[in-house]
Amino acid sequence: MSINFEYTFRELNQPSRSEEIRTPYKPPVNPENFGIYSFALLFHAFVFMSLFVINLLSVDKRERNLPTQITYCALSSAFASIGIIFMIMNSGLYIWNKQKIKDFEIKKT
Repeated sequence: MSINFEYTFRELNQPSRSEEIRTPYKPPVNPENFGIYSFALLFHAFVFMSLFVINLLSVDKRERNLPTQITYCALSSAFASIGIIFMIMNSGLYIWNKQKIKDFEIKKT
């Protein structure tokens, strides 16, 4: 499965001029590395989730610290959400906006 990110077309629905307007496109994250990034981010999310559970179960109730628990929860959810997005993109599902879907349907017909 190869993804070609070489060009992005502008003004797809506009009448064509003398030549097509093309802009080179280079994605900020290489699509070949989506799997590595998803694994690393989900691993870090698991680590912070484990720290939260360890802090919750092993520390005495009177010695628990709310800012520490909120920090573990926030970091875990942030890493997990970004990791899941990379995992979804690694499987080949991309989130498109409505305009791109309409453009795709116009090109298809």
